[in-house]
Amino acid sequence: MNKAYFSKVSHTMSWDELKLNISKQKKNDIKPLPYEILIEIFISPCDFDKLSICLSKAPLLYKPYAAQSIATSQGIWTCILIRCFNNSKNVLIYTAGNIYPLYASILDF
Repeated sequence: MNKAYFSKVSHTMSWDELKLNISKQKKNDIKPLPYEILIEIFISPCDFDKLSICLSKAPLLYKPYAAQSIATSQGIWTCILIRCFNNSKNVLIYTAGNIYPLYASILDF
């Protein structure tokens, strides 16, 4: 089962802030949450740089899948993975069926 550290997404949260929040969770022995990937969306480095500035501005990238990003009956979050084409940068988004990201994580590849 896949597990990740998730952080609540604010209107101004950047990728660097998310990375810092995840590091704090690991340091404080917070337990990661189970997830599954609904879809992987690959974007250009330029687009990922724009997304990195403010994670809440990603809805157009995953709008067709947002309603499907919900928890299963077993409590596993169904997430949308947005990845950069030419490097390992990524963001895992959980919307709880909304258009905007509710929680986000970064996967280690």
